[in-house]
Amino acid sequence: MITEAENVADYVPFYYLFTLLPILFVITTPAAAGSFVTATGNAITGSSSNLLQNQYIVYRVHQIDMPYGQFGSRSSAFNLEPLTPNQLSDFFLRKCALFKWKDLFQKSFHDIFVRKILQESLVSGVLIIYDNIINKSVTMDELKRWQTIEKRLLTNETLLPIYFIQENDDINRLYDELMESAENDNDNQRTFGSKTTKSGAEIIRQKIFSDSYQFVVNGPQVSIINNPIVTSFQTKLIGAGIEDQMPTYVIVTHYDSYSMIPALTNGADSNASGVIIFLELMRLFSKLYSNIKTRPKANLMFLLSGGGKLNYFGTKKWLDDSFDPSRSSNVDSLLDNVQFAICLDSLADSMNENGLFMYISKPPKPGTPTLTFWNNLQEISSDYPQINTTLIHKKINLAEDYLYWEHERFSLKRISAFTLTSLSTSKIIQRRTMIDLGQPNEQQRLNQMENYINIIGEALAHQLYGPIKENLLSGEYSVSRTFIQSISRQLQNVPRTQNLLLTTQKDTQNYQLPSLLKTIQMMMKKYSDGNVRTLHYKVDGKNPEFIFYEPNETRLFIYK
Repeated sequence: MITEAENVADYVPFYYLFTLLPILFVITTPAAAGSFVTATGNAITGSSSNLLQNQYIVYRVHQIDMPYGQFGSRSSAFNLEPLTPNQLSDFFLRKCALFKWKDLFQKSFHDIFVRKILQESLVSGVLIIYDNIINKSVTMDELKRWQTIEKRLLTNETLLPIYFIQENDDINRLYDELMESAENDNDNQRTFGSKTTKSGAEIIRQKIFSDSYQFVVNGPQVSIINNPIVTSFQTKLIGAGIEDQMPTYVIVTHYDSYSMIPALTNGADSNASGVIIFLELMRLFSKLYSNIKTRPKANLMFLLSGGGKLNYFGTKKWLDDSFDPSRSSNVDSLLDNVQFAICLDSLADSMNENGLFMYISKPPKPGTPTLTFWNNLQEISSDYPQINTTLIHKKINLAEDYLYWEHERFSLKRISAFTLTSLSTSKIIQRRTMIDLGQPNEQQRLNQMENYINIIGEALAHQLYGPIKENLLSGEYSVSRTFIQSISRQLQNVPRTQNLLLTTQKDTQNYQLPSLLKTIQMMMKKYSDGNVRTLHYKVDGKNPEFIFYEPNETRLFIYK
């Protein structure tokens, strides 16, 4: 391939280049190199002394180690000149590729990113400008292209530092300037090829006096998060009778979400919807249990676990402690009488399939509580013709490194359990994507979750009370639209990857919860008369279940 420099040599006498040296010396002095673009205004000239007052926040692609592999970006710092997609060539460049997120939905840009960036690593860094993710509407073809990139970064590792930056006027103007400059370069190369009158000296002069930029991320180097603590919460509503002699039903969900960008992972469907329905069911049944006249002769346990996207780490630890007295000083004897566990996952219908799917590891046998619940679920859902209920039998593949559904943790302990979800398949990127919006329309999303709460709640009520002629969840026990809307907005305002929701330990008895978990803990206490166990779990010291790395976000400086 003939480079631009080689073309210039063909058109410019060698001695002309000596006239350029003074100019090159001037433009590379510290004063010129010290100019930079601010985050709040137009490009200005300054010095490194006020550098810390002008900076951009950028968000790094995830980095995590699991027992079955290493995933994500393994680097953080870089000092590179940016170039746009139309400047990428077929040989290695010490450059930072600058993309616009929405352009990656297009086939041409998507193919460039996958082949030249992810497969061939032709650059040394990547910066992606994103717009408002929450309000982004994309077609299915665009979504599939983006999910190809997400899946690759979620299931592979790369040595490239890859960052996301929120779009603003300055970064958009810079991108447009670089794109225009690249187009001019292409025009110049075509000019050389056609032997037109534009001289090589003019082109060199244009290059010298045009603006160039340097992207610098010099924040903390990659480091391991030591001794991460994952917190779960458990509470129970005691039925009318002797606690240890009554049947127990368990409702389970996890609060964390996951995507390739931890700091931009809010998870409206997976698994904010599970938490919303979990808390609303808890609120409704706590009313029934608080009245001696409506208290059933069965216990109802609630487990809100952490580390759901980490192979259901919190649930695994909880079950291990409950079955091994040597590992817990407060073993819960209620597990001896557990009839089944209901796991709630992704119930905002992100695929718009209008279905309620019940995943189970073994087909329920006649006469079992699980089959009774399934029959109840079908009967109640018949009042909602727009929702189809389906039973899906999926065996646990012990050869797999990863469990697909939370109920499989219970099944491995020989406890009957199943997952209720609006997803028709388990292997789906919607559970691990930064475009996790559930139903795009908020009212549709709330309507769908309200319907699911009514169906699941009524089916459970039939299980607790026996055959009921009228709907129990009505009147003062009706689903609260205000409540689920409030919880939905709280959850979607906070990134919920587990490494951003770790508990810190001050001393042996003093733990500091993240603010979101404090709020959830207070709500669970409110609906259980304060009877909430807060459970803190650490990874195995010799064979850790996962290893988190920092930083998740840092600062970018753009020099001109």
